[in-house]
Amino acid sequence: MERSPQRHLYAFLIAIGISLGGFAALVAQQATVTSTYPTMPQNVAQWSGTTVTAAAALSDTSGNPTAPQIGADGMVWDTTQWVRRKGTALATFPTAVTLTSRNAVGAAVMEHSSRWSVVSAPAVSNQATASIAAEGSVRHVVDCVAFSAASTTAPALTALTINIRDGATGAGTVIWSYALAAANATGQNVPPYSICGLNLVGTTNTAMTAEFSILLANLVESISISGWNVQ
Repeated sequence: MERSPQRHLYAFLIAIGISLGGFAALVAQQATVTSTYPTMPQNVAQWSGTTVTAAAALSDTSGNPTAPQIGADGMVWDTTQWVRRKGTALATFPTAVTLTSRNAVGAAVMEHSSRWSVVSAPAVSNQATASIAAEGSVRHVVDCVAFSAASTTAPALTALTINIRDGATGAGTVIWSYALAAANATGQNVPPYSICGLNLVGTTNTAMTAEFSILLANLVESISISGWNVQ
């Protein structure tokens, strides 16, 4: 039985209506869907919330993660909180100070600043002792030591020691030692010797000394040390 064109049109319109109804229902369902977005990784305890605050011009205050503001880049995680890496400025960088402690964690590795040096070259038959005086709130760091001894009249064959002391001559704790012997002969009794890279850190507000252990008759002793300071 052949259908009339009107029936075909009715069927087509009904199909369109069903499709539009389904689409409308789908749109209605999508409009009520609740979406959850993850919180950005951050230190919630320090930022006092779960959202990022508005941008601000960076300064020492806004760069400080203890304040509820966005911190500057270059922060490191110390297993408890985000902290800024230690830095310096030329205007506030003391000439004699490089790092603020023996532990360099958090401080940029750099070449040390200008060195201090102390030389002791006394007359024959005197003990050579090179000592830098104590400085308040400062620790001396010995980097290099050099020494030698010679004679024009033969000294007695004697065992000697080169000591670096965390303290004054003859009194400070020995933190480096080198044993040698002065020959019973004239000439270069103790060959020149030098070493750098010791990095021996002393005690705060304490002298630092490098010296021959004793004086020796007829022997000319010489010793020098150099280094830098830390606070």
